[in-house]
Amino acid sequence: MVEDEEVIQTVQEYSKRQIFERVPQGSEVIDRYQESWLRFAEEEEGMSVKEERLSRFTTKHIQAEVQKRFGTRDVDIEKKVGGASDLAFDLWNNTKRTAFEICLGAIKNEFEKDILKGILDRDTTRLVILYREYATGTQGKIYGHKWFEHPAQREMMDRAGIFKLEVEPISLLGPVP
Repeated sequence: MVEDEEVIQTVQEYSKRQIFERVPQGSEVIDRYQESWLRFAEEEEGMSVKEERLSRFTTKHIQAEVQKRFGTRDVDIEKKVGGASDLAFDLWNNTKRTAFEICLGAIKNEFEKDILKGILDRDTTRLVILYREYATGTQGKIYGHKWFEHPAQREMMDRAGIFKLEVEPISLLGPVP
């Protein structure tokens, strides 16, 4: 039986070792792609990989790493959300009924959709949102752990509990200093 914490640890270790580096930006930090990962993505894809394509590429490799460690019996990738929707979770721990969403861009763009998927899927009791400290816009606004502390986001996570869904945001690289 695979524990959720084992999945989280696998994703975090792989993300730190292969994909991201944590760098200071002003008084905060951001998680940016390692140059070696960007070169790897370009070699694999045969062209410059940017934004959404890079996110899909990276998510596929994280999914493959998790399945390499735990196999396909306990952990699924792209598990369809219940019903007839085209929605799917990035990772699914069958034994714990936990969905994992990997957010590589600005969390503000995916957060509500991820919670909705968790609510719509009758099998899901826990949703783990694996996010990175992401800077965007001309001001370099950082969306990450501080964003989750905002009252609106806290309220949405709390309200998901009405539907017996526990929502837990966790950094891809571990705790933010």
